[in-house]
Amino acid sequence: MPMIIELAIVVIAVCMVILIVVAVMALLRVNAAAEQIERLATTLEAEVRPVARAVTRTADYVSDAMSVLRRRVHRTDDALDAVTHRVVRLTDRLFTPLEDVAALLHGVGAGLRYLLVPRRRKDS
Repeated sequence: MPMIIELAIVVIAVCMVILIVVAVMALLRVNAAAEQIERLATTLEAEVRPVARAVTRTADYVSDAMSVLRRRVHRTDDALDAVTHRVVRLTDRLFTPLEDVAALLHGVGAGLRYLLVPRRRKDS
């Protein structure tokens, strides 16, 4: 019986050694993967950060340009509104008297036609 106990101890010891070797190999692989991931993260950070800065800078430039463009469109709209208002006022001031004169001349013409154009008599 002592021999079976010794054999069991040896088998347990061998199993523990195999488990330790497998665990060490797994840890070595995990460590290697972690180092590669760290290198990849460093590379990505080194390459992405300048791109991110450039995109941010470009977005700022576009935002500034859009702000200037908005102000200019607003000014142009205000100028067009002012011109339209002036044209309407000028039209009112210019065409209203002309319409009045045209109406007066039409009335005078109608009156002169009535007086000067011979009319047919219903008797004849």
